[in-house]
Amino acid sequence: MLNVARRFYFCPDSISAETFIVLQRSCLIMPACYGVRSPLCRVIRRNVSAVLPCECGCRVLFTRLPHVSLLKRCEESLSRFDLGRLRAKEGQQGGSKTKQPPLVRESVKIFLEILETIEVAKPVAGLPSFRLRWCKGRFDDQINSCLKSSVHSSCNKISFRMTGADETETRKPERVKKTETEKKQAEDFDYSTPPPFTIADLRAAIPKHCWEKSTWRSISYLIRDLVVVAGLAAAAAYFDSWIMWPVYWFLQGTMFWALFVVGHDCGHGSFSDNQSLNYLIGHVVHSFILVPFHGWRISHRTHHANHGHVENDETWHPLNESLYKTLSYRSRLGRLTFPISLFGFPVYLWVGTPDKGGSHYNPESRLFLAKERNDVLTSTLCWCTMLALLVNLSVTVGPMWVVKLYVVPYWLNVFWLAAVTYLHHHGYDKKVPWYRGKEWSYLRGGLSTIDRDYGWFNKVHHDIGTHVVHHMFPAIPHYHLVEATEAIKPILGSYYRVPEKSGPFPFHLVSTVMKSFSEDHFVSDQGDVVFYQTDPKYSGGKTE
Repeated sequence: MLNVARRFYFCPDSISAETFIVLQRSCLIMPACYGVRSPLCRVIRRNVSAVLPCECGCRVLFTRLPHVSLLKRCEESLSRFDLGRLRAKEGQQGGSKTKQPPLVRESVKIFLEILETIEVAKPVAGLPSFRLRWCKGRFDDQINSCLKSSVHSSCNKISFRMTGADETETRKPERVKKTETEKKQAEDFDYSTPPPFTIADLRAAIPKHCWEKSTWRSISYLIRDLVVVAGLAAAAAYFDSWIMWPVYWFLQGTMFWALFVVGHDCGHGSFSDNQSLNYLIGHVVHSFILVPFHGWRISHRTHHANHGHVENDETWHPLNESLYKTLSYRSRLGRLTFPISLFGFPVYLWVGTPDKGGSHYNPESRLFLAKERNDVLTSTLCWCTMLALLVNLSVTVGPMWVVKLYVVPYWLNVFWLAAVTYLHHHGYDKKVPWYRGKEWSYLRGGLSTIDRDYGWFNKVHHDIGTHVVHHMFPAIPHYHLVEATEAIKPILGSYYRVPEKSGPFPFHLVSTVMKSFSEDHFVSDQGDVVFYQTDPKYSGGKTE
């Protein structure tokens, strides 16, 4: 008996957010009217990424499990499915005369039958998934009825032929090229448009193991950083050459910044599941580079909870035009002059920003709740201990040794910290939107962040450049951020700003920062979606 065997390929670049239908939104498994979170529903959401319909009637199902494993999990969940719960829910709606949709169990059975007849394809290059495929046929009506909308995409050329049941010959088509119209649409994309997906869609697309924290793996990165820091200091002290000192300062300043990122992960709880260990390591590494751990952790938490909000964000947020005009010449100069403003982190820790005063060292600061004051006091005492140790070393070995071995690298670390933080929220060719009022949401604020490529320094800095997924889900450990980013890219579509590829050293980002400093000065006092505006007096880096 002859049949039509089809195998087709999608070019990953041709899949946009509009054509990427997340399973959770398609209601393929669970009719939304029930609102029931069954064990099966959780299995599907965790292990099935999406369904892609094609004009030819074929379907592609992206999963994170091989076919057999997914089928087994679904069957196990189906056996535990509480049908009585659904019937009870239907009973509560007994007064309604509207026709009830089919039971969820029937939808599940249909899905299982589809899985049983599906053909398993090879893993898709560049996607953390297996691709399952099936032909147009018996289950099309059920599939189409489950999809909320008939969104189609132009798939690659499909190669099929009449073959025997045990034979399948296929060929991989050429990559689909974007048309000029598609390129123009990408260039004109409005990043402030409300996205068609939800934060739950992004969460569901991330592989389950990306959420898992390995304490020993995190400690291994910390040990690596500490060994490098100690080795650099020992080498610099041994050679004590003015030719070598600049090299040491740059490398050690870079490593101080890497230690800051370790403490940053401790603050988010992504270092370990053990909170006490997170706080211990956080205090050690942050106190070493003169950062009050809890004081910074709490204000940084506020930054993440309000990212992209004009008034409520805590770090590198824009000033309203009215407030900007009240600033003195010296304040504007310090805020808008490169690289002066990138050395302002210690000042920020002491007094806050022009519109949001508050010390990270003072337990009574407006930054902290009453229940957090003891934590802040502990961090301030640790900071004072480190400062006292540096003073003691200055007396013991001489102030110049402390300056050369510690002070200069410290300031280069401050530069790294401020520059990286700034670049993740500013400096895109198309202005980054900022929000107020009802227009702001956690998702839209997170989408205003920007990924950056730092070349050789990506791994040194623990992949802090993968900032979009980090801002959405700060609990993901740094060693899973790249994979998590790749998992959500197809859903983000045009909302993801692809970072400019860096050489070994990210020199291209210097011009990016300088351009942003000359253009991004303030935002309007009015409007719930605003963009940076330019003060002509300070454009191009010139001051008057």
